[in-house]
Amino acid sequence: MLGLLAVLAVLPAEAGAQGGASEFRFDVTEFDKAPYSLDGLLELSAADVTLNPDGALYRLTALDTEQRSSVHPYGAKLQLEGGYAWPWLAFNFRVQASESRDELGSTSEAVVQEAYLATQPTATSTVELGKRVTKWGKGYAWNPVAFVDRAKDPSDPELAQEGFVMARAEVIRSFASDLRNVALSLVLLPVDGDVNEDFGVEPATNVAGKLTLLLWDTDIDLLALGGGTRPSRWGVDFSRNLGSNVEVHGEWTRTAEAQQPVLQPGGGVQQRVDSTDAWLLGLRYLTDFELTSIVEYYVNEAGYTREELENFYRFVDQAWMKYEVGGSRALLDRAASLVQGGYGRPNPGRRYGYLRLSQKDPFDWLYVTPAATAIANLDDDSRTLIAELGYTGITNLELRGRVMWLQGERFTEFAEKANASRAELRVQWHF
Repeated sequence: MLGLLAVLAVLPAEAGAQGGASEFRFDVTEFDKAPYSLDGLLELSAADVTLNPDGALYRLTALDTEQRSSVHPYGAKLQLEGGYAWPWLAFNFRVQASESRDELGSTSEAVVQEAYLATQPTATSTVELGKRVTKWGKGYAWNPVAFVDRAKDPSDPELAQEGFVMARAEVIRSFASDLRNVALSLVLLPVDGDVNEDFGVEPATNVAGKLTLLLWDTDIDLLALGGGTRPSRWGVDFSRNLGSNVEVHGEWTRTAEAQQPVLQPGGGVQQRVDSTDAWLLGLRYLTDFELTSIVEYYVNEAGYTREELENFYRFVDQAWMKYEVGGSRALLDRAASLVQGGYGRPNPGRRYGYLRLSQKDPFDWLYVTPAATAIANLDDDSRTLIAELGYTGITNLELRGRVMWLQGERFTEFAEKANASRAELRVQWHF
């Protein structure tokens, strides 16, 4: 690099000595960034899944299929991501197509995860229109303040998510004081027909906002979602580095007049309506030998208590016995509707703990990263344990193996899932 700079510095002088600098031209535009970008990911996967035939969620989701003790799904996924930038406008997108097969059949899906236009009216403002992922929140496994995003999968929180169609505007200002930066983001998220049908039923426009402050070296967000297709809610999050290798973060939100169906002991369903809080506190720590630890504690008052979850699982068990004896599935159909209403969420309980440990290049094994994760329902003491191993020693190729076990006593959350264990291998090629 220094030699190249020296040559460029000498060239004009030599050109003048030979009768004209016009013989030598250096056009910096030849080195401008290309206006387009395109990246891709091709993933092949195979798994061995041990099913849980006695689990409540298996009985409800596999009622009309062949009863099995295991399945062996395999599949492929293609993801393309890129964009094009004009002088005053940019278009960005991420699309994903996938197909999966197992002994019970096959599924295929094509999803536009993001596709939006963006422009900068000024150097400190941005306006976007289209399908977008906002990524609100500071938590790793959960984000109670992610008002306009889809919920993460805590067992694999880094998976690419699908966004919602929205209009978004942001303005940023900087200061030379303890308050270094201020950013204001406003979001309009419509629900109408086939637009954002996952965000609500009745046509309406949801209004959300986020005020971001960098104050005393602490990232702070104040967030709110106005009443539309979902109950109004507001919250705050923060993230702060306590040192070069320690970070703490947290989130809190309150939801007004949240509705939740609750199964009663006699089999009836009652709608619980109440204002509820949800909050998270977490820590990320990196040791000198590159062991990364992530710990989070999550509380969701809108979740079900241990007794409410146990009551639901026992109800499914009794409904299944009546179905086997008399063939009536009325009670099972009622329970299946409650799965859609809240009991089937990835984490329907109230208190959870999360721990993830990952070690880069252990024992000088280059490009190897083992990791272990535990997700626990702290009310019923059931849990998911995950062990994984990644390898990135081949250019543009990533190998990842994972084994997951679900543990707990009967009528607890993770003991009633549809799966008992899962071993999988993923091969990803980036291009």
